[in-house]
Amino acid sequence: MNLKNLKIILPLIVAIGLIAISGLFFAQTFPINTATTISEISPSATPVHVGFVAVSPVCEMGDSACLTTVKEISHNVYTNLGMNATRDFLFHGATGTFNVISVGIVNTSQVVTDRCLANATGAGAICKDWTANGLTQIAGTVTDIVSGGGVDFGNVSISKTFTCTDCTNTVINGTGLYNTTTTGVSSANGLKMFAEANFTSATLQTSDQINVTWFIWTQ
Repeated sequence: MNLKNLKIILPLIVAIGLIAISGLFFAQTFPINTATTISEISPSATPVHVGFVAVSPVCEMGDSACLTTVKEISHNVYTNLGMNATRDFLFHGATGTFNVISVGIVNTSQVVTDRCLANATGAGAICKDWTANGLTQIAGTVTDIVSGGGVDFGNVSISKTFTCTDCTNTVINGTGLYNTTTTGVSSANGLKMFAEANFTSATLQTSDQINVTWFIWTQ
């Protein structure tokens, strides 16, 4: 099973309060009406091939060279139980699971070597995740996605509403999904960023709220 085949849907950002009427604060990569609510977003429930299996020929005992050759390659089917196991391991464990959401500022391109927001990859580099005034990174609510009365196997959302307690023109335009709330520096022990995304800048004042919901579709 290749975890790179997890479909990570860019987080849905919904602002309420004094920012604006409810709306989307980024250009999504899939068609959606701005009147759509979070609960109406649903993935396909069809398992697909996510990798392959290589099998050697039948070899005589001791023929190590033969065992390294490939006779056949076939695709695997990602089963419902396998998708659920992936979801549960990554997002439902007691510790070290990827359910912590941050918001902050992204001033550089996102790259696969990022360890926190703003591409702070070096030891001791300062991340741009907000860490105070109600915008501190925090575990979100993890929900298995259910659509049409049936479970969409392996699919999950992680959601958190942030309330800015002391903000004056505070800008956010990025979010990260982590395994720990220690996101102040990129070299923090045990820190792992699962994914990150940017969106059109939102400016918060005191008591403004913004909802960030990540969708992870394990297919």
